[in-house]
Amino acid sequence: MTVPKPIVILLILFLLPYASQAQKYTTSDFVETQVPKPNSEEWQQFFHGDIYKVSIRKHKLRIEYWSSLDRDSVVKVITDRGRIVGVDNGEWGGVLKFVDDANNETVIKTGNIRLLFEYEKNDYFIETGSGVFSKEDLSFSGEGTLFKLVLKDDAYDYVKVIHFDDSPEEMCMLNGDILVVSRNCLYRIHNLQKETILDLHKEGIFKNAPYDDVGFTSIAVLDEQHVYAGIDGGYLQFDLTNKSYKYYKFKRQ
Repeated sequence: MTVPKPIVILLILFLLPYASQAQKYTTSDFVETQVPKPNSEEWQQFFHGDIYKVSIRKHKLRIEYWSSLDRDSVVKVITDRGRIVGVDNGEWGGVLKFVDDANNETVIKTGNIRLLFEYEKNDYFIETGSGVFSKEDLSFSGEGTLFKLVLKDDAYDYVKVIHFDDSPEEMCMLNGDILVVSRNCLYRIHNLQKETILDLHKEGIFKNAPYDDVGFTSIAVLDEQHVYAGIDGGYLQFDLTNKSYKYYKFKRQ
């Protein structure tokens, strides 16, 4: 049976976005350039191009197309007592819970749990705002908090460690330190003390941005001189030894 031509065309148009999302790039597909000045023509293109994410594979930088579907909505760590599970449901709210070996669930905390990880033999989690006012620990969406999980009387509790002014997205480890990218900042956490390496708003490139949902998507690291963060239009490479950065944008064909 021959498929009608209009249907074939519709199928191609439907599948094209998925093909672009699956595409992987190398550093040769990008060119170093200056971060565009606010309200310039290049600045407008910066916000209306594709968004990219970074990762390290076999000690090499890999760049891919990013979409909001790439964000994990469930994170977990395994303990000798069971599983700790964090859920991020955005504006609908999330939860942090403990699940024992018999699958009995106990809620530890309500809220959107973005990251959950082990650090120096302790478990930590990062909660982000949901867009709804919370009387507990966060004020509004766009903020975040790092908590330490503690075991008290055979039940989990938590202790607030660090507050973030904007919403953390991803993290990685470097020489015993925690590197966190939020929507607008790159943070380095050393001995559980936060240092802001770069604030995109203070750099001025997001002043009067055409929309709010813009900023870092991911982080990847090789060493102190090669820390990468995915962003609109390309990626940034940081040198933490002198706190400098370079912007690489996708080369249009």
